[in-house]
Amino acid sequence: MRMTIPVGADSLWAEDSGGDGEPVVLLHPGIGDLRSWEAVWPALTETCRVVRYDFRGYGGSPAPTEPYDWADDLLAVLDALGIASAHLVGNSQGGATAVEVALRRPDAVRSLVLLAPSAGGWQPSAAEEVEARWEAAEEAYAAGDEEPLVAFMLELWCAAGHEPLVRDLVRTSLRAEAAEAVHLRRLPSALDRFGEIAVPTTLLLGERDFPSLVTLNEEMAAGIPGCRLVRLAGVDHLPQLRVPELVVETVRAHCAQR
Repeated sequence: MRMTIPVGADSLWAEDSGGDGEPVVLLHPGIGDLRSWEAVWPALTETCRVVRYDFRGYGGSPAPTEPYDWADDLLAVLDALGIASAHLVGNSQGGATAVEVALRRPDAVRSLVLLAPSAGGWQPSAAEEVEARWEAAEEAYAAGDEEPLVAFMLELWCAAGHEPLVRDLVRTSLRAEAAEAVHLRRLPSALDRFGEIAVPTTLLLGERDFPSLVTLNEEMAAGIPGCRLVRLAGVDHLPQLRVPELVVETVRAHCAQR
C-alpha cells in the first residue's frame, strides 16, 4: 500500500507491502529515491514485510520546510507504521541513516545490511583534478546548466552503467539535494563509533565505487563488531541495481537469523 506519512510539518511518500513477515526498511541513496529498490522489491515482499520511502524532497516527498535529520524521520516512519524494530537496508546516505539509528536507538534495529554506505561525519575526497572538475560542474549547475553535473555524477558513482533509470535517479536527486540544503541537519559523526554497533551487520562494497568511499567501507567493516564484508567486483555505488539477487539473498539471510 502506498501512503503519505506525516513527519513534523512535512510528509514522506512511502510504500508498505504489509504482511506478517520480518519487517525490512529500504533506505535509498543520495543519488536516487525509492525507485532505486525496484529490482529487489518483488522478491523481498514475497517473504518479508517491506517498507520503502522517499526522503524529504526526494521522489514523491515534498521539499522540507523545517529543520530535520534523516534518522529522526526513519524513527517517525517506524512509529507511524507500528513497527517496533526492523532490519534496515541502506544504500549510501540510506546506509548512514541506518548506522545512526543503530547507534541512537539500538532497540529499533534488528540487523543492518549496508550497501556502499556513507557515514555521518564522512566527506568524499578525490584527486585535485577530480575536485576541480567537480567544482566546475557545480558552478555550471548553479548557473542553470545541470548536464555537466549529471554527467559527472554518473561517471563518479555509476561506473557500471548509465541506463535510463539510473540517469533519471541522478538527475532528480540533484534537485532534491538543492531543496534539502536549507533545512537538513547533518548526521553527527559516526566515524569513531562503529565499535558501538551491536546488531548483525553485512556490508556490500562495490569495487568500482568512488575510491574514498571504498576506503570508508573497508574501515567500517573492520570497525563494526562481527561485520561481514562482501566485496563486489564490477559493482559501483548501486548494488541493489547491479546484483539484486545477492541483495535479496543477504536480506533474507538476516531475517532468517531472527
